Parts: sequence; C-alpha cells; structure tokens
Amino acid sequence: MLVIDSLEDVSEQDKKITDQIVKNGKGLIVLFNKMDLYDNSEEAIKKRREILEFKFPQISYAPTLAISAVTGKGIGSLLEKILLVKGNLNRKITTSKLNAFIQDVVKRYQPSSKKGVLRISYGVQSSIAPVEFIFFLNNTSLISDNYRQYISNRLREYFHYEGVPIKIIYKEK
Repeated sequence: MLVIDSLEDVSEQDKKITDQIVKNGKGLIVLFNKMDLYDNSEEAIKKRREILEFKFPQISYAPTLAISAVTGKGIGSLLEKILLVKGNLNRKITTSKLNAFIQDVVKRYQPSSKKGVLRISYGVQSSIAPVEFIFFLNNTSLISDNYRQYISNRLREYFHYEGVPIKIIYKEK
C-alpha cells in the first residue's frame, strides 16, 4: 500500500517508493490519506487519481482508495482490495487460456511492417508473485513498443490483473 497525503503534492520519495514497487513486481494499492481534511467528493478523488496517473503512469493499474486514518473512512473497503490484489498476484493462468488470449489479441490487431509479419506462437506464465509471462515470437525485432503496451493492457484487462504489475518477456522461438 502506498499512502499519499491528500493535502500535499506527490513527493520525490513517493516516486522512489513507487519505482521500487514496480521493479520488484509487488501488488499495489494507492491510499489517499487525510480525506477528512480534503474535499472528498467523487470529482476531487478522480482529480487526485488523474494527477497521480500523470506523474506515475507506470502504476495506472493500481486501485485507489480515499481514506482517513483519523476517522476510519474508507478503511472498511481496504481489506477487500488487499484480498483482490493478493489473489491477482498469486493467480496462475493455464497455458491453454493464455494461448486463447493470444489468438484473440492477434486476431483483433496483428501488426506488420516492411520487415515482415509478427507471429506470436504461444505463451506461458513463468512465475506468480511477481507475475511474469514469456511469449514466443517468430522475430523479436518485429514487435514495437506500442504493440508491447497493447498486449500488456489487453492481458491485464482479459485476466483482470488489477493492482499487479505484469512483466512480459518476448523470445524468439
């Protein structure tokens, strides 16, 4: 859990902590604390979330909660989020389900370039906690950064990986 003071701007220390969380593949829930002293309307919370995502786009996958340590507001839903993220972090996706996902994603959008057509043969989940996948391709030079992000986003959406950083390694078959 990354606790951010709602009354202050996101600090350099918050950035360093966030980078370590992502680097180490840890689950993440962002808590906006002191919401009893801040405008805690839905619009204000949404604005805080937008600022956070702008400054730290690498944690856009993390759920956020508005809390108050003093009044206890929002603490009740925290346990539910913790269990959700823990479950996501420890979930093993079968190879058959992962390959069905790959077929679906490639069918929707398969990039090509003058160098050739990218083909993803299959994928496997190589670890849980941290969540890591290996995708086997015909040629790794054909996969662009945009397509890597596309696959990562679709994987997170398809398997509901809220609160968990996902690492995908691309290897030539």
